[in-house]
Amino acid sequence: MNNIAMQLELQLPLSVNIGDSVLFDSVVYSSGNITYHATTGEITILESGRYTISWWLAIQSSQSTNGISFALSTSQGQFFAGNSPAKTAEVSGFGLIEISSPPVQLSLINICTDIAFFSTHVPLKGSLIITKDDLEGATGPTGPTGPTGDTGPAGDTGPTGSTGPTGDIGPTGYTGPTGDIGPTGPNFAEISFSAFVPSITTTQSTQITDWSIDPPFFGNPAFDVTSGNFTAPATGRYLMTATVNYSTTAATTESIGNQNPSFILRKISPTTQDLISGLLPIFNAFTIVITIRAVLGSGNVVLTGEVQLESGDIVGLFYDSDGLSLSLALGGNNSAGIVWSIFRVS
Repeated sequence: MNNIAMQLELQLPLSVNIGDSVLFDSVVYSSGNITYHATTGEITILESGRYTISWWLAIQSSQSTNGISFALSTSQGQFFAGNSPAKTAEVSGFGLIEISSPPVQLSLINICTDIAFFSTHVPLKGSLIITKDDLEGATGPTGPTGPTGDTGPAGDTGPTGSTGPTGDIGPTGYTGPTGDIGPTGPNFAEISFSAFVPSITTTQSTQITDWSIDPPFFGNPAFDVTSGNFTAPATGRYLMTATVNYSTTAATTESIGNQNPSFILRKISPTTQDLISGLLPIFNAFTIVITIRAVLGSGNVVLTGEVQLESGDIVGLFYDSDGLSLSLALGGNNSAGIVWSIFRVS
């Protein structure tokens, strides 16, 4: 019987999308009829038997609505989930599978409702171990004792034996008093907001203002809903996400030229700096008769990223027309709206 075992580690990847496999980037140990495909995250077991699988991941953050959730999925249809209600935590799981018709493929997949970001504070972000159980039958009953033989002559006295093993360790002493409770650490979740704008119409560059924080959205003293300015109350890393739906208010009758309109999360004080940006989708078409370059009639632009802010930095969400005078309904004609949120993560 072959000894089959494998250990994988996760060191480099920063995140994993919804439904994607975790791509472990280091094979620490591999023995027997088992293989690993690093570009797909798929493990293939080539021998029948019973296998034990355990894994853990260090997660930094996620916008998932079902906590942090991952699962082992096999080509036999098995699905072993592991989850955690905390969004900055170690999540782990295990499974026991019986293989009678190899080969069998398995992988660890993200079953969160959003992208999951691995921790950037530790060099090792996860591990997965597979071992095959070596099953043996039960020990049979002891046979009957044979008859006692004749006593032989006494032998010579042997040499003194070696010193015996040290005796058992005595009982543990009394537990000492509990130390003082340390100070409560900072609550990063207190610095966050999520706001909504149903729709505004513009033909030129503008900052998006007059936000709503009515439920299910929520505000924070650091966010001015009227001006649309967020002022960082403390130095740290902040996760920013904005989803901007849009529609053109009239059909395009001519090509727009070389303009590239975009949405930008921009720091405006004490210095000006574009932090995260996304271009409006542009339709390019060329024929022998005509060349057309136009903004798509409707769509959305998603901005997301993690940035370092200093205390007092001011950030806003902007539409930059790049000289384009086309009338746009920001938020879309169906009131899908604009959603902007910021969370401090460290």
